[in-house]
Amino acid sequence: MTAQEPADSDRGLVEGWQGRLFQDFTVGEVNDHPYGWTVSETGNVWFRNPTTNADPMQFNETDTGTADGVLLETPDFDSRDHVGIVTTELRTCNQDDDLVLTLERTPMVLKREAAAPTGWPEGVGTQPEGPS
Repeated sequence: MTAQEPADSDRGLVEGWQGRLFQDFTVGEVNDHPYGWTVSETGNVWFRNPTTNADPMQFNETDTGTADGVLLETPDFDSRDHVGIVTTELRTCNQDDDLVLTLERTPMVLKREAAAPTGWPEGVGTQPEGPS
């Protein structure tokens, strides 16, 4: 609660884990990203300048693209029983639906049995005040 919020605010704690867990992934599933994007000249410059990427190809006319992700594999992570590995391939197409970029990423994902319990565990963080 911030100093500006009234004490009787109905803003509550986020309960439990709010994402997909390792067991929720299925090899071969395709996850369409819901929105395409239009790269504006300003947005492109703001992104490219800090990365010092001055490749002329990055500053051509804007294209509207789409992306999806394909789940490639979900092996267990032997040395850590609370997470699994989820390997996906991101596929990006331009406005003509030509494939222009693919990349593979392999994050560790929390397993269901290791997900945080609902609410705050006793003694962790700041405990909310009960009703007076």
